[in-house]
Amino acid sequence: MDSIDQDGNMGQKTIWRFRLYIMGQSAKSVRALANLKRICDHYLEDAIYEIEAVDLQVSPELALLDQVIIIPTLVKLLPEPVIKLYGDLSNTEKVLEGLEFPRSQ
Repeated sequence: MDSIDQDGNMGQKTIWRFRLYIMGQSAKSVRALANLKRICDHYLEDAIYEIEAVDLQVSPELALLDQVIIIPTLVKLLPEPVIKLYGDLSNTEKVLEGLEFPRSQ
């Protein structure tokens, strides 16, 4: 099995790991997950990414893990640094900038 270094690299590909805190199937939660998947599919096509959706209706105690107080909350775990974004992630430019996504030249 390949190992992942602290910068989120596995071999030549960067690993992006996200944790998205949602509240059931609320409109904002559904939009946030769909927007995140769309953005990752488009802008991380040459990378490997993982999205963990944490439903706080099912596991409210997990909100303490990343000190979540707003729903939806996205936490970028890898590559470092850890970054949090809030809301439904509908503003693609702000998401790209906030998460420090690679940009095409």
